[in-house]
Amino acid sequence: MSWVFALLLGCVFFPGSHYFIRYITAPQCKQFANSDVVNSTVAEKMVSIIHSVFAFLSGIIIVNSCTNDIMYDSHWLVEFYISFGLPYMLFDIYAMYVVHKYKHPHLQTGKLSTVIVSFTKAHPAMILHHLVLALLAYPIVMFWRNGKGDFFVGCFFFAELANPFIHMRAILKQIGLHSSNLSTINGVMLLLTFFICRLLIFPIMYSIYGQTKDLSLYGVITSIPIHCNLGCAVLLAFQFYWFYLILGAARRQIRDLMEKEEIEIGRVMDIKVNCDHGVKSD
Repeated sequence: MSWVFALLLGCVFFPGSHYFIRYITAPQCKQFANSDVVNSTVAEKMVSIIHSVFAFLSGIIIVNSCTNDIMYDSHWLVEFYISFGLPYMLFDIYAMYVVHKYKHPHLQTGKLSTVIVSFTKAHPAMILHHLVLALLAYPIVMFWRNGKGDFFVGCFFFAELANPFIHMRAILKQIGLHSSNLSTINGVMLLLTFFICRLLIFPIMYSIYGQTKDLSLYGVITSIPIHCNLGCAVLLAFQFYWFYLILGAARRQIRDLMEKEEIEIGRVMDIKVNCDHGVKSD
């Protein structure tokens, strides 16, 4: 029953971490006009980063421990961590709800139903993502796998490596550093980790399974149950959609940086021209 302990631990750890981070960052956030928005956003994103790092590290341990038989080798950390992380999925919805209310002050005095409708319209994808993981993925991993596939669950934990850079981008934007060099580096890391850990991970898993069964990629696709292929196809489609959005954000950031650089060059040239005129007048 270690998963019960993990579930209770998650119920304490993630809300506790959120409010602790809000408390220690509140003084620094007061320098911003929208301090409540910044404070709640930083706390929500930092807890998400902590969850992602823990998941990725768990994935490393699980994958390295399940190499003899990738279908039937097991590791206790699979059930422990997914139970520990379940409260995060539900609490993060609430944390995003709080941020949404701070971003729209008129909602703070509105009816609860109005606030909920506004929130769900603003964040439908993330709410759906969290609910699907909590209400569908959790029981599948915990109760419907018949103890098989811990190795592949660990591989899916690798996908979390891209999340810290996603959340860091939101933090940098909130504190006015979205055009900084740090933001550019973060964007590059986001593209790399997302491409490797969320897109390439699928053909890598198929390839590893094929090597253990002496099958080609086509042989793997035709030999495993159709619901496995269908599930991977749906997940991969979502990853391509998110990657498309990330590329769009990267293009906009590059465009903004180029425009900023052009403005700076123009300012320097104006100063130079004015100095030259001053020298000629003398």
